[in-house]
Amino acid sequence: MTTRICRGREISNCRKNITRIKRSNGSDTRSNGSIAARRRKCGKISRFDSSVFSPYSRLTEPQIPYALFPSVVFYELTAKSIAESILKKYERRRISLGKIARVLTPTSNDWRETAKEIRRLYIKKTVPVSKIKTLQNDALIARLAVKNKDFAVTMDIDDYEIIKREMPKLEIVSGDYFFS
Repeated sequence: MTTRICRGREISNCRKNITRIKRSNGSDTRSNGSIAARRRKCGKISRFDSSVFSPYSRLTEPQIPYALFPSVVFYELTAKSIAESILKKYERRRISLGKIARVLTPTSNDWRETAKEIRRLYIKKTVPVSKIKTLQNDALIARLAVKNKDFAVTMDIDDYEIIKREMPKLEIVSGDYFFS
């Protein structure tokens, strides 16, 4: 179990590596105020995985000015968009976030290092080959979160648990917890 102290609060990664905030006296708490205010207290910025947009579309809107969005997320959202109106909505969001420098594009080094991490998972045979193919985009999102010392918000906790084997500094927050 890893622990960090953040302005008088202890952040611990439990066995499922879902970040929980605890007060120094040990009692679980959810800080009063908005999600953005809680996140600013800890000095971290969230990286949303595309899996949180569908179940929490209404709640992701107010988080847009406070989060950073990997370009990989927009790739996934665009590829999965069936309705033209949703595609246009994501395109408008990508353009507006680009104007305020909230879109992160992986560098060639990020792609290379992520490929090495995926390769190590393949060589160790810890997960099936079919699963490794689905982890590539998530691994890029995770890499950007680790590189910038932030956290990933996702509904795919199991996938990020696999990635965490090669990126031990990865902090994962479930979408259910983040938006509760």
